Amino acid sequence: MLSPTAACRSLVGNAPNLISTSKDGDITLESYGPGATVEAIPQYHCEFLESYVPYYETDHFVFPHANYSWYSNLPYQPTSLFRWTAIEEEPPKQHVSGKTFIVGHSPGQIRDLGYCRCRDTGFSIGDILTAMEVNTRKIWQVTESGMPVANDS
Repeated sequence: MLSPTAACRSLVGNAPNLISTSKDGDITLESYGPGATVEAIPQYHCEFLESYVPYYETDHFVFPHANYSWYSNLPYQPTSLFRWTAIEEEPPKQHVSGKTFIVGHSPGQIRDLGYCRCRDTGFSIGDILTAMEVNTRKIWQVTESGMPVANDS
């Protein structure tokens, strides 16, 4: 259970610019009402979307959406790696920081390479949703309807 004071960090992923009318942003606008325009979006929603970060870093872990460059310090990495590059396209290696990377964007089985863990199990394409407590590697999984999935962790 999360602490009542737990912080939430929202990562920029591969979702479209949600407040534009390009790349499916119009779907988001429609959620504010038929024919809604950008002006219909409450300011606090815009502030939330603008607060997204390309990665989140702790003392032991780094959380990008998709991937990373093993040989480059984080502020100097192309955002396209963090957002779009699947680990199958650019297989990860141990990062120079020595930190463990927790990634997604590459649906399939959970992959744990020690220095990189991919916990994307394909929820966006109809499979199960996976959460991982990164310190213990404990896994929780549910179906789209919220039914728990039995797993070994």
